[in-house]
Amino acid sequence: MTPRNMRMVRHVDGFHRNGMKMSSICTASSSKSQTSIPNSSVWKRFSSSTSGSSAVAAASKKEGTEVSDMFFDNLGTMFLSAIAITIAALVRSSYSSSNRIAARDALEEETELDPLEIHELQLANGPELNKEVMGDILNYFVTQNGEITAQKMTYTSFVSQVLHVMRKKYDERFTIQLGHLLDRLALKNVQQQRQLTNDDNNNNSGNGNGEDDDLLDLDLLLTILSVALHGSITDRVDVLFQIMMSQQTTQSDVKDYAPESHLLRMITNLQKTCQLVPDAQILETEGRKYPLQQYHVGTPHEMLTIAKESQKEKISQQASEQQQWDCHDFHVLLRSKAICAWGECYHKTNLKRITKESSNPNETFVE
Repeated sequence: MTPRNMRMVRHVDGFHRNGMKMSSICTASSSKSQTSIPNSSVWKRFSSSTSGSSAVAAASKKEGTEVSDMFFDNLGTMFLSAIAITIAALVRSSYSSSNRIAARDALEEETELDPLEIHELQLANGPELNKEVMGDILNYFVTQNGEITAQKMTYTSFVSQVLHVMRKKYDERFTIQLGHLLDRLALKNVQQQRQLTNDDNNNNSGNGNGEDDDLLDLDLLLTILSVALHGSITDRVDVLFQIMMSQQTTQSDVKDYAPESHLLRMITNLQKTCQLVPDAQILETEGRKYPLQQYHVGTPHEMLTIAKESQKEKISQQASEQQQWDCHDFHVLLRSKAICAWGECYHKTNLKRITKESSNPNETFVE
């Protein structure tokens, strides 16, 4: 064997020995890796639980995203809707207020005397036409004709008898100052009465008596005269209460109380003689709130009902339950915002009921 062949044999033999070593190393590493791999079932459970929690989290995230997307997608619509509703409410409120103002303005146009004219009339007739003189005039008519309610007369006859009483007390030249203002009130009521009579005659196809149309109730005429009374609000209330009391017979079991029917009649007279502020007379019309609130001039019964409800804690049990009103309850009622005679509801006044043990039994209130 040649030296060259000897070297080739050695290379081949070394190659085989190295190959056997490499194979043994690969086999050992393979067996080692197999012993380190855990059980396949454990991996399956772990992978299934992980995938389930991931699915729940993904679903909840998707649901929250959908709700959030619904809100944000309609954010502009909701914003514009809120603005539209607010504008509609403001427009409705504005038109409703306009309806109330229109009703009040219409009532003021029909009013014969404004508050300034009434104030000037009272100042011009002071101090002669006071509470005492009004009491004398009232007693004169009661003595002459008996119960006030049953009496009717013309305004001319009424003024003539009033001047007779006052000239007997003062002077023959005495007269009522600014009497033309009272004339306007009386004429307005005569015209209204004629209009009502004509409407009734047209409906009944009858003929009215022109002379009877000029007759006014005596309690209304006395209320017209009270507009010129010079004195405090207490004096004015006392005079009106005396007029109400003179409408019932002296045989009444409750001579210190006036029934509610007389109270309604007096509120009617105050309404006819411009002694109630227009704001108190404008009431909401029931059943006509939409699309716009409508208003009307309240009736005495409506105003009395509202006043009794608002003043139920101030009026007596006799007035609220038995419908018998004394002078104090009558005063509370006239000062309520639902009646508001002479604008007194705008002035804060504490009323005190005077008992029979008072040192001044003629004074009913302390202002």
